[in-house]
Amino acid sequence: MYSVLILRQSFDRNPLHIIDNILNTRYLSIYWFFIPLFAIYLSIPVLSLVTRKIEMCKYASLVGLVFVGILPLICSLVGITYNMGLTPPVVGGYIVFVFLGYYFANTELSKVKRYSIYLLGFAGWAVHFAGTILLSDGQQEINRTFKGYTNIPSLLQSIACFVFVKELFNGSNHFPRIIASEGIQKIINRLSALTFGIYLLHFYFVSTLPMYLPINIGSLVWRIGGAIVIFWACAFITWVIQKVPLLRNLVP
Repeated sequence: MYSVLILRQSFDRNPLHIIDNILNTRYLSIYWFFIPLFAIYLSIPVLSLVTRKIEMCKYASLVGLVFVGILPLICSLVGITYNMGLTPPVVGGYIVFVFLGYYFANTELSKVKRYSIYLLGFAGWAVHFAGTILLSDGQQEINRTFKGYTNIPSLLQSIACFVFVKELFNGSNHFPRIIASEGIQKIINRLSALTFGIYLLHFYFVSTLPMYLPINIGSLVWRIGGAIVIFWACAFITWVIQKVPLLRNLVP
């Protein structure tokens, strides 16, 4: 409805096309996330039956980093078509994040290992942006060689952020105690309960505001300041919705 009435997109009434567009999230592409998430949820009961979970997740994480994150990138850089059949199915796609998350959530890391992970995360960030700028120079569009959620630059950044936040809020002495204070924890917990609603709502602000306000969507002010404003606006709306009995189930 939003795509047709607000974004003025054409609407094909063929039932098969409607189902096809829903399954492939063509109406609102921002919701692509729910399709792989659904598949991952279906996989978790099988994974939960593994008894030696830490060892399994460590192995699967290493295999996933190599076959999902590293080899496809190397093949792309040297001009070789990567054969996806090489990737072990158990670590294929986004499920590599499940293995990485479980392993690092349940493993205590030494200071050297933590800072090595932070350094690798920064390297992933630098390679992502510097590589994209270099390969896109002189091109008519952005080169996507270093992009992709399962690409090694993204995986390294994700691991570093996960480990950093885990360390930040585990009450250790490595960071200021104020971060782990009860008041801060309550704020974080309250915001975490709003994140699903924020995700559902933010696209409507991002796509609609530039249509009615003089906003330069390419400006640094919009990309940084706009993100902050939209985040808190969606958080407030989600909080209000959760207070209304008839609507609260929409954004649990």
